[in-house]
Amino acid sequence: MSPSTVARWRRAMTRSWPAGATASAVGLLAAVTPASALAAPVRVDDQGTIVARPVTPMQWRQPVPGRQTDATLQGAVEVRVRLNMAPWLGKPVRLYLALAPLPGRRVQASWTGAGPLLPGTLASGQRALVFSGVMHTAVLTDTLALQLLADGRTLDGASPLAFHFEAEAA
Repeated sequence: MSPSTVARWRRAMTRSWPAGATASAVGLLAAVTPASALAAPVRVDDQGTIVARPVTPMQWRQPVPGRQTDATLQGAVEVRVRLNMAPWLGKPVRLYLALAPLPGRRVQASWTGAGPLLPGTLASGQRALVFSGVMHTAVLTDTLALQLLADGRTLDGASPLAFHFEAEAA
């Protein structure tokens, strides 16, 4: 906006509203705008996270030749999660587990945790809430039992999965 446009807008605003109403209207707008619209997801430092078996063997869910009815592959892996949550220490935060999209492939992951992370399910290209509340620790740890399901008709050999965690101010 040019300075003259801004000046015209300010004059129009002060003519149509009583003095001081502009600031209170902006305050009202900020009050009704949800915090989630203002908070952008930030990737969490998960360098301390360890996958028990980086290459997870997948097996047919139904050991039937032809697999016309069920071509699902399944696998399981343990993930020892260690997240640097120092930037959110003492603050309300929502933490998500995300799985990057896999073009032409659909993988579903389900998990349960042994610690503070919520159980859940997601598919490739999605994210799921795993924690919501005030962060009371600088390093969040948990152990996830991860179950993987994939369509065996679309997989051709090893397919890397890219999981990561995202945080948003709550």
